[in-house]
Formats: sequence, structure tokens, C-alpha cells
Amino acid sequence: MIVHPFEIKVALIGNVSAGKTTVLNALLRDKFGEVSMKRATAGINYFHLHSHAASDGSSVQPEATDASNIRSATSILTEISQDNIELRKSEMIQEKHFDILAENELVPMRDDTRLVFIDIPGINEANTFSKYSDYVSMKWDTFDCVVAILDGKQGVNTQDQVALLNLVKTNLKKKAVPIIVLCNKVDDPEDMEQAELVHEVRKEVKNIFGATAPTF
Repeated sequence: MIVHPFEIKVALIGNVSAGKTTVLNALLRDKFGEVSMKRATAGINYFHLHSHAASDGSSVQPEATDASNIRSATSILTEISQDNIELRKSEMIQEKHFDILAENELVPMRDDTRLVFIDIPGINEANTFSKYSDYVSMKWDTFDCVVAILDGKQGVNTQDQVALLNLVKTNLKKKAVPIIVLCNKVDDPEDMEQAELVHEVRKEVKNIFGATAPTF
């Protein structure tokens, strides 16, 4: 893993099958993590982004990217898929770090700063004794932004989804970080039933985090 003085860590959290890894793959524009109709991710994976170009448009020096550490999406996906099989059989928590190359930066970054996405398994994973929610709480101080991903087809109609938002609220008391509540799986936002579910999410977010919480 390439080490840089500054890293901006963005944690993706959510319940089982909310589509966290699908969101991650969309952001990274390739299939780095395993996706499935059933629970897939079983390890905690850090993706350290590197880019061809510096923020001023100039070329990055070879020593700044250290191409020998950059992994392809295919090799990372193969490794993560194999890890998932083994980790589903155990109670251990495994963290892995991957250096990947982004053809285009998602946001402008300082040349000495890297954006890091953290893909965390579903916090309501069955038979895990809350180990992933405990992990989120334990690591909260290391996060710079948290994306709470909800299944937009369910809204906030389950206790697990309310618990996810309350987990975020509780940890915000330890360290205030930007929070993005993302409704995934919203294929047709113009559908009246779907729009109502998203509206319910907005109401619940305001109810939990306060009337001043911005929603979009």
C-alpha cells in the first residue's frame, strides 16, 4: 500500500443487500467488489484512489503513483470474492487495503492527498453479534465522511433501517463528520410509490437528526 501524508476516508455503511458495493463500483467505474442478490461483502475493504493527473493538470511523477502497487479491478475482485467465502465461515474481522488507479478524479484533490473509500459489510448481518456496527463505532474517529446507504425500495419501513440512522446519530456525538444519506435502488424516481418512500426517508432523517438537517 502506498502511504501519503493525508487521506480523506469515506465510509460506506448500510444494511445487508442495500447495495453498498454496487454504489462503490459505480463510483470507481469498474467492478472491484462482489455484488449479489444475497449478502456478499464479508470483509472490510479500503480502496485508496490514485490518478494519472495532478490537480493542476500536469502529469503525476512515477514515484507519486508507484505503479507496482496499483491493482486491477479483476485481480481485486477475485481476491475479495475468495475472501468472502472464507470470512462468512468465521467471526473474524478482516481489513484489506487496495491501491487502485482512477482514470478521472471524482473530486479535485490536493496532490499530497488521497481519497479512500471504505466498504463495510451490512451492519445488520445475521449471526455476527453486531460486530460490524461495533466496528463502525470503534473506527468512527478515523472517518472524514460517512455515506449511509438505504434500500430505496424499502424506505425506512424496518427497524434495521431506523437503527442504521440512529447508529450514525450516536456516533456523531463523538466526532461530527459530513453525513450523506443515499437512497439506492431508486430506478424510477418519478414513480409515485417510490417518490413517497423517498419522502418518508427525508422525514425520518429530519426527525432523527433535527429539523435543520438538509435534504435533497
